[in-house]
Amino acid sequence: MRVGILKVIQDLLHNKFVSLLSDPLYEKVNYRENGTGHSYFMFEYSEAWAQFVKFVNDKMLLVFDDPNGVFTRKHSKAVLAKIEEILSSITAKQVVSYNKRYTTMFEKIGGVEVVDLNQNEEVACDFCNEGEDSMGGVIIGSWAICGNCAKGLSHPEEIDEHFDPSKTFRENVLAYRRITGQTLNTQAQSLAKAVGIL
Repeated sequence: MRVGILKVIQDLLHNKFVSLLSDPLYEKVNYRENGTGHSYFMFEYSEAWAQFVKFVNDKMLLVFDDPNGVFTRKHSKAVLAKIEEILSSITAKQVVSYNKRYTTMFEKIGGVEVVDLNQNEEVACDFCNEGEDSMGGVIIGSWAICGNCAKGLSHPEEIDEHFDPSKTFRENVLAYRRITGQTLNTQAQSLAKAVGIL
């Protein structure tokens, strides 16, 4: 029962929020509906949602004296009716002028930074994660394979390009990046290290 009522409350909140987004006060969200779905500016939407949910939560805490007891079966219908009443009275102006909101997911991860991966000078083989100093190497799709790993390939027909065997894998990959402007998976590896995934 608890999961069911939580889903109903979530739907009520979402429906009310979407109805508020048509107000000119939410113009920065740029919420648009079309025949197959909707679109919006992600950062602005998440901030508006965080403010809306905080506003509703604070209003509910004023109404329900024991928030932990509202989910029992005997209270479910009455709670939903009260939540619907609260939501029906909320205006966009009230929410937008409310100076509190929850933290968004973007703030929790420290913001979103745009990184130009073409400027990255780190090189690692997409098979062994090493191999910078090996000689030669190959490209298979968007994968850069160092000279050491390329020697053991069981399907050489899959190779798209051979690197210069007189240069190190690092020199070859950096030259490839400069000449083609293409990124290889070695740069995804660098990004993963930069954000602490690897």
